[in-house]
Amino acid sequence: MKLLQVTVILFVAAVSSGISWGQIGDQATQEPAQANRFENSVDQSARAQRALENIEKAIAVLIPGGIEPGSPRQKNFAAVIESFAKGQARDAMDALEKMATEDANLPPAEVVMAGLTFAVGDNKSGMVLLESGAIKHADYPGVYLSFAQIAINAGRLTDASLHADKTARLIETGNLSPERKSHFLKQYFEIATSIHLRRKQDEKAQEMLAQLQNVAPNLPFYLRSKAELAFRAGQNDQALQFLKQYATATESKRLPELTLVDWTKNSGKDEAAKELLLNTIQQHPSDATAHMMAAQMHMAGEDFPNALMSLKKFEDLNGEETQQSLDMKGRIAFAGLSYELAAEHFRKLSQLTPNDPSSANILALCLIESDDPELQKQAMQISQRVASRMSGNTLALASLAYIYLKNGEKEKSQQLMQRVAVSRQATPEVSYFLANWLVENGQAEQAANILQQALDSKGLFLYRSASRKMLSRLNADE
Repeated sequence: MKLLQVTVILFVAAVSSGISWGQIGDQATQEPAQANRFENSVDQSARAQRALENIEKAIAVLIPGGIEPGSPRQKNFAAVIESFAKGQARDAMDALEKMATEDANLPPAEVVMAGLTFAVGDNKSGMVLLESGAIKHADYPGVYLSFAQIAINAGRLTDASLHADKTARLIETGNLSPERKSHFLKQYFEIATSIHLRRKQDEKAQEMLAQLQNVAPNLPFYLRSKAELAFRAGQNDQALQFLKQYATATESKRLPELTLVDWTKNSGKDEAAKELLLNTIQQHPSDATAHMMAAQMHMAGEDFPNALMSLKKFEDLNGEETQQSLDMKGRIAFAGLSYELAAEHFRKLSQLTPNDPSSANILALCLIESDDPELQKQAMQISQRVASRMSGNTLALASLAYIYLKNGEKEKSQQLMQRVAVSRQATPEVSYFLANWLVENGQAEQAANILQQALDSKGLFLYRSASRKMLSRLNADE
C-alpha cells in the first residue's frame, strides 16, 4: 500500500505521456524475448509469401539494370528465391556467390542476401550480412547506401550522412562500369535528398533532385520529393500535380489528394486537413480509402456518429468488413459503453488475428463488464494470457490488474498496480484502471485527480464516458 501511495504522484505526472492504447502489440518488438517468440511462430510459407511480395523492390534497388523478364538473371534469381523461401540459406548464398563471379554487374552475395532478409523482416540477420559485406567488399558503394537507408529509417541522420559521403567517394574514385556508376549515383542522390528533406534543408534537397534528374529523369522518387517540397512552400496545386504524376508512374490507386491530407495533418493543421479530406470525398465519393480516412479522423475527435457513417460507406464500397473497420467499430462501441456489441466485433477480430494481443486485450476488457460469470471467467483467462505474453507492457498489466479488481481479487490487483504505478508509462486508459483501484482503497481524492487528467487528454479515450460517470459519483460523494 505505501509503495503505491508514493508512486501515484509520479504516475499522475506521466498521465499525458507514455505509450498509446494501440501500442500494446508494438511494444513486443522492443522486447527481445517477446520478439523472438513472434519470429519463431512465423511459418515457412508465410516467409516465402513475404519474400515473393517484396523481392522485386529489393532486387530493383540492389542490381544495376534490374532483371529482364525471361532472362538468365531472372531464372537464376528465381532459383535463389525458392531456396531462400524454403529456409535453405546456404544454398541461396552459394548460388549468389556463383552468379556474382559470372556477372560483374551483380552485387556481392552478402548484399543481395541482406536485401532478401530485410524483405522478410529479419532485420537482425540483414545487418549481420551487411556488416560481412562491408568487411569483404569495402570498396562496394552499395553496402554503404544500404547502411545509409537503414540509418535514415531509424532517424540517425548523422550516420546516414557519413555513409552517403563514403558512397560518394567510392563512386568518384572507384573503377565502375558506366551502368554501375549511373546506378549508384541515382541511389546516392536519392539518399542525399532524403537526408536534406528530413533536416528541412529544402534548397539542398532541390540541388540533389536536379542532379538526380540529370542522371535518371522523372523517377517516382523525384516526383514525390518535388511534391513534398512544393507543399512545404505552400504551393498545394503544384504539389498535387507532382503527386498525380507520381501516381501515374507508380500505377498507384491511391488518390493523390489523400497524400496532401496526410502532409497537412502531419504539419499540425488538423482543421485544414479535415476540410481538404471532405472536399476530396465530394470530388471522389466512391473512393473507399478516403472514407476510411474520414472515419479515422472522426474517431480521433470522438465524433462517433460520423465515424460510423464513414465506416459504413467504406465497407459498402470495399464489399466487406476489414480487420481495421472491425477494430474501429469495436472501439467505438466500447467507448459508448456498449460492451456486448464491442465484444462481438473483437471476437470476430480475434478469430481473424488470433496472435494479436491488442484485440485480445480489449476483448477481455469487454467481457469483464458483463454480469455473466462465464464471460468474466473468459475475460480473466484472456487477460492472463496477454499479460504473460506481454510481461513488460504497462497496458497489459494494468488491464489484468483492473480485471482482478473487478473479480474481487484485490491482492493480485494491488501487486500489478504497484508495477504499473512505478512504470510512469501512463495512458488515459491506464489512469482509469488506477483510479478504480484507488477508490476501492479509500483514496477517492487521488482517484478524482487522475480521472480529471485523463479526461483532459486529447484524442480517443475509450473510457471517457465511464470516467465522466465515475468522476460525477466521486464529486457527489464529497
